Amino acid sequence: METRQWPWIQSSLPFMGMVSAVVALATSMIISKMAMSKGISFYILSLYSNGVATLILFPTAFLLHRSKRPPLSFPVLCRIFLLASLGCSADIVGYAGLNYSSPTLSSAMVNLVPAFTYILAIIFRMEDVHLRKLSTISKFLGTLVSISGAFIVTFYKGPAIIGTMLTSGSSTLLYLRQTPNWVLGGLLTACACLLTASWCILQALILKMYPAEMIVVAIYCFLVTIQSSVVSLIAERDSTVWRIETKIGLIAVLYMASILKMYPAEMIVVAFYCCFVTIQSSLVSLIAERDLTAWRIQTKIGLIAVFYSAIINIAYRLYVTAWCLWRTGPLFVALFKPLTIVIAIVIGVIFMKDILYLGSLIGALVLIFGFYAVMWGKAKEGELNKGTESSGYEAPLLQENVEGP
Repeated sequence: METRQWPWIQSSLPFMGMVSAVVALATSMIISKMAMSKGISFYILSLYSNGVATLILFPTAFLLHRSKRPPLSFPVLCRIFLLASLGCSADIVGYAGLNYSSPTLSSAMVNLVPAFTYILAIIFRMEDVHLRKLSTISKFLGTLVSISGAFIVTFYKGPAIIGTMLTSGSSTLLYLRQTPNWVLGGLLTACACLLTASWCILQALILKMYPAEMIVVAIYCFLVTIQSSVVSLIAERDSTVWRIETKIGLIAVLYMASILKMYPAEMIVVAFYCCFVTIQSSLVSLIAERDLTAWRIQTKIGLIAVFYSAIINIAYRLYVTAWCLWRTGPLFVALFKPLTIVIAIVIGVIFMKDILYLGSLIGALVLIFGFYAVMWGKAKEGELNKGTESSGYEAPLLQENVEGP
């Protein structure tokens, strides 16, 4: 009886893993928004999150892979450093966009990543274009629809349809600040998606050269931490913002750290990834954060945001995504992306007293439609090419690594 039940349990693990990864991403956006509304700098948030993830991943990854990790060459390290530069930029720009908008808008805009990846693949001649094929038409139209949805989300806010009754006349609006920079937030988030698409392409190339995911991510986080530190030191002149004094930040960091020992095969890549991101984030923070007081996190929510982002959103989510890619394939992973929007809306409206605007809802639906059109075209193309040897880098671009930094 047990032998019959075990295959069913095994087949359910990828589904449960991807649901947990999507929940981690959506909740991380909301907690980060709460922390930034309390004054924490997004430079410092990126720096500390990757730094904590590096401290967690490096010893674990190398301890578990000390006898079976592939040799790490200098060219691979250089590529991981470049990957960390893209990831560091995507982190900071993404946090800035979230700071000016809302978790609902940010989670909706994430669906632009496959469309941008497809555009970059065409530009760099990594994707073949056959205008007479249904798969190519689907990907092309899906890309246009996704970009149209992003424009709707960014430039049309519309009336509030959910949340006004919950927030009016009370102090329960915990984190959402109604700023006049909704358009700026959408544009910054779109830039972050473009950087993430570039990140996806480079990551696919690196993993072909060095198939040890957790080591790559550990180095990545380390380098991003360094780069974020430099930027924060330059941008945050106020030293008080470097202090984390909130309980929610501490809870988030510790929670993310406790999950990492589940999948040792991927930890080495993640460890190196976080390492490089940490280095680069330090450099960026030194440049961008001139005020040293900004390096201090003085609120509980800021501390929770840092730890939660480090443990759950970076370490746990990246590993689970890599494991699901290995078990089920990239298309299965990609299909869970739009679920982030639903979770962000539900958590934001019910627990955080967020307000859902009509423009966000319409734009999110358009983005989801465009996303699935792109992924359907890629799946159709995979069926047509099944049994033949794929050429170039076509396979990994849209299907693999759809989870950004």
